[in-house]
Amino acid sequence: MTRSRTVLVIVACALLPVTSSGQESWRGATEERDGATWVVNPEQPLWPDDGQPRFDFELEQVFGADESPEEAMLGSAPWVTVDDQGNIYVIDGRGSDLVSFAPDGMLRWRVSGPGQGPRDIQRPQAIAWDGRDRVLILNQSGSRLDSWSPDGTYVTSFRLEHLGLSGARAMTVRDPSELTLADQVGSAIELDHLVDGPDWALKSNSKPRLAWRESVSFLQNAFAGIAFSGGALMTGNVASHDFAVVDPNNGRVRRVMRPNTEFRPSISQGENGAGGGSYMNRGIVSPPISLAGAYWLSAVMWVTNLDTERAISEARADEDFERKLHWEWELYDRDGRWLTSRVWDTPEFPEFGTPKLMGPDGKFYTTRSEPFPHVRRYRMTLRPPAGWSQ
Repeated sequence: MTRSRTVLVIVACALLPVTSSGQESWRGATEERDGATWVVNPEQPLWPDDGQPRFDFELEQVFGADESPEEAMLGSAPWVTVDDQGNIYVIDGRGSDLVSFAPDGMLRWRVSGPGQGPRDIQRPQAIAWDGRDRVLILNQSGSRLDSWSPDGTYVTSFRLEHLGLSGARAMTVRDPSELTLADQVGSAIELDHLVDGPDWALKSNSKPRLAWRESVSFLQNAFAGIAFSGGALMTGNVASHDFAVVDPNNGRVRRVMRPNTEFRPSISQGENGAGGGSYMNRGIVSPPISLAGAYWLSAVMWVTNLDTERAISEARADEDFERKLHWEWELYDRDGRWLTSRVWDTPEFPEFGTPKLMGPDGKFYTTRSEPFPHVRRYRMTLRPPAGWSQ
């Protein structure tokens, strides 16, 4: 069953920074504490429900093949980036190949593969377009930075251990000569800022320079992933219904909370039911995606029929147990105010796929594993309420 609560967002190509004429109607609170700006949203979204969808998806293109050509088939698509021409670059999770598709969905090339050689991809953590002429891959568990040209030519690799770095999990290109890496260190995020020459060539006779490092405390260790989007570092959560946005320029943190008594956090389930073991995810708030710098979109999921650790233990032993899932895509403005949501109550992931990024082309990209692994490109339109200005 699918139902819409104030129907959620999605963005058109020309989104601009938001200033809201509805500021006076927001009933949440913003406060400074624990070194962060906390945005506590009210129980109801800011945008009223008028019975009509406030967003729409128009599927434009699918990237990947079901049966042929074999070179275009993907095992999975966990890492995706897009260049200024609308070409997409995917690290195939099946074989760790780097695959590129043209905007019309045609396969451009497939290169590399698993291994530890200079051209090989193993345990990648992130992929990014440098804004000019390079595809960058955070490779080998975040210990190596690889550079590829848009035509699939390998350029060079640089081992980050030469700068005393290892284990980075996310990266963003601030401009073609400046890169920020991020890693989770306990209950904090460590940001490392690298600078290089004007072409970000990472030539073998040169190396990036570690400009500065800073550690940002979050007072939590229940991260649900970290990712850069729109130049900001985003973190999700598995312990509560909130996420964080970090400005990499100054390390300032904005924690965005939504009171939600229905959200059920993940519970650590040990072998003897005492906790401390692996997680059986009951709830997760994904790192939000920046939509043209004007909005944040966060995907939220929780299981509705697991209440306690005992229930989880019993479910593990029951082969016929079927989790009942609640999916929700939430739209926030850039101040962290909850605007609207779209809701699905279904055991299957919403048909739109997993949100990945908004590309330089202003289009929204998602991935799906059914009916075959592929990437989707959407044109998104937004219908805010009357009086909402941008």
